[in-house]
This record gives sequence, C-alpha cells and structure tokens, in this order.
Amino acid sequence: SDGGVVTGILGVASDLTEEMQLRSRLRQAEKLSALGELVSGVAHELNNPLTVIRGYAQLLSGREDAVAASRELQAITEHAERAARIVQELLTFARERPPAREAVDLNAVLQSVLDLREREMAASGIRVVRQLAPGLPKLQGDPYQLQQVFLNILTNAEQALAEGTGEGLIEVSTTLAADGYVVAAIRDNGPGIPATVADRIFDPFFTTKADRQGTGLGLSICYGIVNAHGGRIWADSTVGQGATFFVALPATAVEAPSPVEPAPAPEATPAPVGRYILILEDEVEIARLVARYLERLGYRTSVAHEAQAALQMIADESPDLVLTDLKMPGMNGREFYAALCGTRPELAQRVIFVTGDTVSPDTQSFLSQTGRPHLAKPFSLEEVRAAVAAALE
Repeated sequence: SDGGVVTGILGVASDLTEEMQLRSRLRQAEKLSALGELVSGVAHELNNPLTVIRGYAQLLSGREDAVAASRELQAITEHAERAARIVQELLTFARERPPAREAVDLNAVLQSVLDLREREMAASGIRVVRQLAPGLPKLQGDPYQLQQVFLNILTNAEQALAEGTGEGLIEVSTTLAADGYVVAAIRDNGPGIPATVADRIFDPFFTTKADRQGTGLGLSICYGIVNAHGGRIWADSTVGQGATFFVALPATAVEAPSPVEPAPAPEATPAPVGRYILILEDEVEIARLVARYLERLGYRTSVAHEAQAALQMIADESPDLVLTDLKMPGMNGREFYAALCGTRPELAQRVIFVTGDTVSPDTQSFLSQTGRPHLAKPFSLEEVRAAVAAALE
C-alpha cells in the first residue's frame, strides 16, 4: 500500500485434521505389521509347551490313582486352555485372521458387556450412563471378539477411574455415522491419556500400568480385531478431562441364516485292532504324549523326529496313518508330504497334519490344497482321537 499503510490481509487456511488422522493410522499399521511378525513367532513357539501341558493333564485325569488330584489337574487344564486362547488372540493380531461372520446387534453386545461389569463398577462407585441409539443396522462379524474389544476398553476405563478421587463416570453411546459406519464411544472422566504416550497405546506390550498389572496386549488385540472387521478404533483425550475410545464398524445388510438341522449323534467308534500309526514330530515331548495316548487307545505307534528318518521307516514298514508336523528343521512337513505323494501316494491320502499356526494364509492355502485334516496346536487328546478315527474309517 502507498505510504506503508496496511489496508487488508488475505489468509488461506486448510483443515488438516483428516490428513493427520490418516497419517497416524498409517504409522500405526506399519508399526503393528513389523511387530506382528515377532508376536507370531512367539505365539507359535508357545503352542508346543502348551500342547504338552494340556495333553499330560488330560492324560493324567484318566488315571484311577489321580482321583485325589482331580481338582488340581482340572485347574492345570483350564489355565492351559486359557493360555491357548491368549495365543490364538496373539495370532489373530499378528495374522489378521478373519472373524466369524454372523448378524451382530452392536447395542446388544455393549449391553452384555455392561451387564457383566455393572456390579463391580457400582461397588467401585462408578456411575454408568447408557445412550444407545435405537434402530441401528446390524453388523456382520464375530460377537465374541467384539465383546472382548469393549470389555477391554471398559476395564481400562475402570482402572483409570480408580486413580481419581471424585465420582467416576463412564458414558457409553452408539450412533450411525453419515458414512454408514456404526460408531460406539466409551468415555470416562478419569485422568486422561498423556500426549507423550497417545501414539503408543495400541502398540503390543506397551503399558502405563505398574509392574504385573498389565501385559500391554489388550488394546493391540482390540486394534487387530476391529481392523479384521473392516473398522477403525481410536482415542481422543485431554489430560485431566478423561478419555474417549471410539470404535467404528461398517453396517452391512445380513441375510438371516437358514435353519440348521441338528447333527445326528456320532456313532461309537470301533476299537482299533492293531492299526499302526507313524508320528513325525520334532518336539520330543509332543511326540511322546501323542504316542502314549494312542497306545492307550489300542493303536501301535512309532515315532520319528526327522522327515528323512520317517521316510526310511515307511519304506521298511507299512503304517496305516501318518501324523506329521508342518514346521520342522531340515525337511519340513510340506516337503515330506510331497515326497510321500511320489513314493507312497496311497499313504499320502492318510496323513494328518499338525501345526501351531493355522491362521497364516500360507498354511491355510496349503491345507486347503491338500484336502487333508489337521490338528491345531495346542490340541486336546479328544481332538487327536477323533481325527485319527475319522482318517482310518
């Protein structure tokens, strides 16, 4: 302007909120993808000892001299099965296993979780406000996995409120967004999430809780479950004013399932008469467990810990069935099966695979191509009995 006098200002502003949220989700996906490989390996290795613990507890439970310790054995079995479920959750997170698909009422899922925690929250002085929108469209997904997501978020909110001194408040609401997503929000009036850790709350093994009070897996598993449902999960928080967790899931028209006729009761399986089973498993205790159990059922067994040794045993003998692990040092289960198809194609039709990672797309593809049955570690002894009986029919 003439004389240095400002006569106007032109400003241009852009709302970068959506772009920043997208970048944040991309960074989170990259971190979880890298950590997923580590988690998958750890979970796979845990399946082997869990198979042994669970199997021997079941084996001992059937002995007459173990009656006095039946309660302890039952506790071992239950906790081994609990650990097995955790491993499967880890694999779900690592491999993004597709959830079960059925019509899901999100409000009903939230109601069931709130009903489960209502007594404990009331005892802790926490008031719960429900604002569930009526008439929401149903989702397509796994109600049990979604219950796990909201139970975890709700439990975190309870623990956050325990750090405060005033009245605790949790608000649970649902809405239908303009983009067709059904959104659930769980808000608490706790201390909030510090900005320094806000970007890490969905990372596996990250926790702000004191030692032994958290594993750091809860929210990362929630992230994996929601992502597998095609949804999004995020948090909004101001320190000192609480936190709100949002879960957005796509609403999908779901056809009512056709009525399913009840399955007929299974016929009694005839006792094996000298049927011979070869067990190929590099984990010594798993091989010993399966062999002992099958021998108790009346089968004859032999054990090999390497694929080449198993092929030699097959050449010298004539087993009726082969149980083989997929992941082994040296020649693995797939290579063993390919060799068997070339030398003993009729026996290759009587193979049961054993694996600790059935959620891997590569493993699923191989099992689908062969059409052979499989046992997923950590399996139960009853699953072994049923699989063997079916393969020998």
